[in-house]
Amino acid sequence: MHIFPRLSEALNTSETNKNAVLMVDLQFFRSDEGRDMLSGSISGKLELNCQRCLSGLPYQLDTELNLQVLDKDKLEEAGDRELAEAELEVALSDQGSLDLLALLEDEIMLSLPIVIYHDELDCNQAYNALKKRASAAPEAETKQKPFAELQGLKEQLQQEKQKLKKLKD
Repeated sequence: MHIFPRLSEALNTSETNKNAVLMVDLQFFRSDEGRDMLSGSISGKLELNCQRCLSGLPYQLDTELNLQVLDKDKLEEAGDRELAEAELEVALSDQGSLDLLALLEDEIMLSLPIVIYHDELDCNQAYNALKKRASAAPEAETKQKPFAELQGLKEQLQQEKQKLKKLKD
């Protein structure tokens, strides 16, 4: 995965990812409308970080892509309206040259879930201990009344007033 530096940052640092193999199948062709197209699929097994316990979580990657390859210089000629009507995603090339590794990395990153986590029962013991502590904390807060101390001060003040009243009488 060292050829995809941004993807490597998103993956778990396990041996599974160091030895991960992604299957990439790409076809380049010209459509009936005369558009240069790139179509294909990317699949493989990766290990992502669980957002609860931060341990590895297997993930099956299966994504398809269907892109129009358009030269940056010809983007203005093609016009936004034509692209919107065609409803195609666009991959921009620079004078006919396309950075396939960057394009593949972008497609993989876009296909990953934003948040991923184990089922609650599968997360590790540290997470479960934190969860128990967090669930016990609200009980302690409800037992302790935040204005109880002020009530006590108010009662002391009233007692002092009564004492002063008795002394004056």
